[in-house]
Amino acid sequence: FISGQEGLAKMTVHSGMKVNLFADEKMFPQLVNPVQMAWDTKGRLWVAAWLNYPERTPTSKQGDSLLVLEDTNGDGKADKCTTFITDLNAPTGFQFYKDGVLVMQAPDLWYVRDTNGDGKADWKERVLMGMDSADSHHTANAICYEPGGAIYLSDGVFHRTQVETAAGPLRNDDAAIYRFEPRTGKFQTHVAYGFANPHGRVFDSWGNDLVSDATGNNTYFGPAFSGQIDYPAKHPGMKQFWERPSRPTPGTGIITSRHFPDEFQGNFLNCNVIGFQGIYRVKVTEDGSGLKGETLENLVSSTDPNFRPSSVNVGPDGALYFLDWHKPLIGHMQHHLRDPNRDDDHGRIYRITYEGRPLLKPAKIDGATIPALLELLKSPENGTRELAKVELDKHPTDKVIPAVKKWSAALDRNDKGYEHQMTEALWVCQWHNVVDAALLKRMLRSPEPNARAAATRVLGYWLDRVSDAVPLLKIQAADESPRVRLETVRVASFFRSAEAADIALIAATRPTDYYLNYTLKETLRQLEPYWRKAIADGKPVSAGNPAGLNYLVKGLTTAELLKLPKTATVLQAVIQRPDAAVNDLTEALDGLAKVRKTTRLAELFAAVDKADPAAAVALARLLPWQTGSDLKPYRVRLATVAASGASPDIRQAGWAALALADGSFDASWKDASRSASSLADLLNGIPLISDAEFRAKAYDLVTPLLSALPADLVAAAKTKSG
Repeated sequence: FISGQEGLAKMTVHSGMKVNLFADEKMFPQLVNPVQMAWDTKGRLWVAAWLNYPERTPTSKQGDSLLVLEDTNGDGKADKCTTFITDLNAPTGFQFYKDGVLVMQAPDLWYVRDTNGDGKADWKERVLMGMDSADSHHTANAICYEPGGAIYLSDGVFHRTQVETAAGPLRNDDAAIYRFEPRTGKFQTHVAYGFANPHGRVFDSWGNDLVSDATGNNTYFGPAFSGQIDYPAKHPGMKQFWERPSRPTPGTGIITSRHFPDEFQGNFLNCNVIGFQGIYRVKVTEDGSGLKGETLENLVSSTDPNFRPSSVNVGPDGALYFLDWHKPLIGHMQHHLRDPNRDDDHGRIYRITYEGRPLLKPAKIDGATIPALLELLKSPENGTRELAKVELDKHPTDKVIPAVKKWSAALDRNDKGYEHQMTEALWVCQWHNVVDAALLKRMLRSPEPNARAAATRVLGYWLDRVSDAVPLLKIQAADESPRVRLETVRVASFFRSAEAADIALIAATRPTDYYLNYTLKETLRQLEPYWRKAIADGKPVSAGNPAGLNYLVKGLTTAELLKLPKTATVLQAVIQRPDAAVNDLTEALDGLAKVRKTTRLAELFAAVDKADPAAAVALARLLPWQTGSDLKPYRVRLATVAASGASPDIRQAGWAALALADGSFDASWKDASRSASSLADLLNGIPLISDAEFRAKAYDLVTPLLSALPADLVAAAKTKSG
């Protein structure tokens, strides 16, 4: 092992930046195996230290801890370390809440407080129980806030979690991400997906979450697959938002800091610990209804084989801080749990600054007044705004909400950040569990698409308390922004009605893309019992929305399709079904002809041209069921079908219909007899003619074939052989 200070020589940092050691085990021996960090409202850095990784033994004398580090003189190095709580066993994550901290120590989530002001925990309460603790490597981790005040936890593969909630038990098998509202106690599955270990999760400035699966270092655009899907179902595979160069990742972050140049703002940071040991930097841009990432110059890398960056975020001074787990053995499967080479002596924290640019003055948050905290919601730094809301959570709601109304009413409408500031006002209401319907409706129609999308997401969590949620969502579903439409389709999945499918299908009236199609498909899957029952009961689905109905009918059986109102969309779908009965196909063609002011045969020919092979055959077989008088105007077209139809079945139907159009077999027999294959098609087409009396007209032509071929075919064969 090398010291933390020596580790600096092994590092390569992004051009224009410099890195310094903030803390290591030489400064503070208790700083070992740092797994998660977060800044509190006093500007102190909290770290979960796993002395006993991968799990505490029965004979252990010292537990794992939450440490509080401080830089009291502002020189960029920690000079004070306090142990807030010890005697823990694998604290996989923590997050600040009111005057305390929520600590994940599976199977429980604890609310821990310091009630006497000595800097050490002396009070705790179990908040949740039932998170699987079978494997510390997979246990609920990466606890983080959304902008609206809910916290997110995750589970890894092989776990069987069952949490009792006021709404009943919530169960999950294998990996998932959960959403928990500390104020209300609501606990729900946020993403049910085939993860291995979703250890990385971060929200951008507009509340879009990026979810990283540690094992494969696969990162996903969270809104697209966080709609409701009932247990035990999981969402299917979704593309990565960024094609990562290496794996795995124990943590992720986002840069929002004025200390760094503009091109760094909003960059996604991805820690990697095998193969490449460092932190990737990723440019994030719009991708239709989603986001996409592009690999840029690495933030930092190291040639030290024990370098394992495990967490990264922005500090109160605007600098970037990251943990170094610093171990030769990091896996729980590759090496025995009690392998003597497992290290419990090292851990480092590094700090990155940008040369030539001033650091930020840390915001005064702890003990600040409500108006002062609201002003901090204008800050460009995600961390400052989040901690301001954490501090606001300590104040009485009946004081905070009136202050929010006053603050938002006085905002400068010409400020380029106005719509985001108004969104923050909405998020404060959400954080305090207060539904402000007027503010919500104003933000749903904001001129900023990202604000409308964020408000739509909030509406999704207030469905039980917004009486006109359905008409509001119908407007959102037709929004010009694909992101807003995706959020609306996602929200529709939380309903239990066929009407929700109508909402989701409105999104199909505008262009869709990969993410929107994914979310729409999954929402319709979740709502399938309700819209299928509506169809079975003869109730309209997606009425007045041909585009939406067309999207839906692709997944219907023919029997279900035939129960829908006979709109042009439904009729068009019926004629594309090879298993539809002749009468149903005929009725559909007649219906289309009436709507389009054409004829049955015009629609039939058009359908054959557009249909897939199986449907084209079924439609072509209708030709010999028509009357000769109806077929006669289409004789030229029939001759083309007979001679060059795409398959033998279609050509056979064409020859039969050609004879009907002529009123006899004379002309068609003569034409078909010029080649053996054409004659065979005609012979096979005769049984397709429904009129038995007309079929009998072919008897005298067919009978001689029992003893000899037609003279024309014999002559043609001799010419070919000679």
